[in-house]
Amino acid sequence: MVMRKEAELMKNLRVAVTVVLCVILSLTAIPALAENAFAYADLSVNGVTPGVSADEASVVLGEPTSQDEPVVEAATGATLQTFRYAGLSLEFTDALLTDATLSDPAYAGPRGLKVGDPESALIEAFQIDLAQAKQGVLYSAGWVESLETPLPPCATLTTAEDGSLQYIFMAPVTPYSAETLASPENYLYENTAVLTVTVDAATRAITSLTWSVRPLAE
Repeated sequence: MVMRKEAELMKNLRVAVTVVLCVILSLTAIPALAENAFAYADLSVNGVTPGVSADEASVVLGEPTSQDEPVVEAATGATLQTFRYAGLSLEFTDALLTDATLSDPAYAGPRGLKVGDPESALIEAFQIDLAQAKQGVLYSAGWVESLETPLPPCATLTTAEDGSLQYIFMAPVTPYSAETLASPENYLYENTAVLTVTVDAATRAITSLTWSVRPLAE
């Protein structure tokens, strides 16, 4: 009986060691978190930041050329409204700014980046080391095994259907709680800042910058 229990303990120990080794190996396969990683505080357009009201945004950016009527999103019950400028659109969720798309060099986005800037300006702004990228992951705080995705703060590089390059940066709005870190797949339900920078594959120039703040599971 004692020998059987010892055998079971040894078996469980071997399984535990194997799991730990697998986790270590998966983490070492992901580039380490960049020293100058993207953060929620980076989000802006000409100094306008997430969470401001439409009136506050208009003080800085002027009155929009057009605006949609507010609509209620069926999935979340939130009220959405879009303001449009020449080369810029803003989306307000429950009257607060949550999304922006920049397509004109008249507007400065995160870290001063603009449409028309070279890809090298993006790489320098975020101190990205492309040589360290693995399977499209530029850096990450870890790896969520159940979702097979990097854990924010993270950045990835993908190729869109039209051949353009998309640099996608993610970061939590506030640090993850101990409960979320214990079950990291739950980060999908936390407010996440996302910045997508599209780069033309031929000219290697930025063609658009889009950012949002919301739970990824929405």
